Amino acid sequence: MGKSAGAGSLSLWMHDVQRTSFFDYSGPYYTGPAATIGAGITGYQLNAIAQPYGKVFLAGACESVGTVGGYTQGGGHSPLSNIYGLSADQVLEWQVVDGTGVLRTASRTENSDLF
Repeated sequence: MGKSAGAGSLSLWMHDVQRTSFFDYSGPYYTGPAATIGAGITGYQLNAIAQPYGKVFLAGACESVGTVGGYTQGGGHSPLSNIYGLSADQVLEWQVVDGTGVLRTASRTENSDLF
């Protein structure tokens, strides 16, 4: 329906950014298993990738929406939200390119204005 596109806006096709990895994270607010998720990974793909590791992600039901951008940054409502909260609440940090073209890490403690 075109509701996600604004007149004169720039749209980036991220579906080919598919890299995902699992690791142990340690920070001031959380320590435990975590994942780096490519911007093109959909919820359906993410849970299929996570299943062999015994993990489940709060992912949306729409197979065409990227987990990282459209879904999580929009709040991230899931059938599991009543139990685990929103997907956006589960984010530990983002790797973002700011308006000047600089790659930055955004978290609760680093570049928190971007987080």
